[in-house]
Amino acid sequence: MAAAERTQFFPTFGVEFEFALATLEPGKEDPHPNDPRQVYGLTPQKRSRTAYLDDDGNYDWSALLTVEKHIVGTLKRAGILVQGESELGGDTSEVSTSWVVSTDYTVDGPKDQPNYVWYPMEIQSPAFHFTEAAIQNVKLVCTILAETYRINVNESCGLHVHVGNMTYGFPLKQLKCLMATIWTFEPQLDSLHPAHRLNNKYCGSKRPSTTSNPPLRSSRRSRTPRTIIPSWR
Repeated sequence: MAAAERTQFFPTFGVEFEFALATLEPGKEDPHPNDPRQVYGLTPQKRSRTAYLDDDGNYDWSALLTVEKHIVGTLKRAGILVQGESELGGDTSEVSTSWVVSTDYTVDGPKDQPNYVWYPMEIQSPAFHFTEAAIQNVKLVCTILAETYRINVNESCGLHVHVGNMTYGFPLKQLKCLMATIWTFEPQLDSLHPAHRLNNKYCGSKRPSTTSNPPLRSSRRSRTPRTIIPSWR
């Protein structure tokens, strides 16, 4: 019975947002004083010389974990089922029932706003069935983050939509159909993404001997804090 259950197909999806979160240290002037979103009090009173690295070239984990816990607390108070990566010992691979807040060292904050200290953050959704309730849950989390924090999304940030079969993996039949679809419609799928997300070391073409169609438009690096999903505001 267990083997038969693993071959069943229960399509699910999950989303993963990467963003830079702005903070200000005590005594630093707020570059946007009319913006009510929180920037003070998100990090320890004392931290290393940068948000990312300490004097030995390692991550300033104490500050990063403080930011992580602050986001977790904000979402929990709104009734969102959420955990921090630090609570899970750093392993989020088996988490499929709650949101997970973590850090992502590939995310960079803007370089032209020196007062802010930017933290590289990531948040992953649970595995959802595609329902209106699931879409509203994703929308709610994005709205809470965007209305609580000053967030910047730029070319170093990714938005991933994961499609799966809960935690069972894909049956062979569905894998064959998926690969046939990707191979056939790769140029059309590429047109949905900015140029810097195509044919890089993380996501190569399935057609190595051909050139995919250029994207419809490319994205530019954001220069001011903005929301994750501005169109939802």
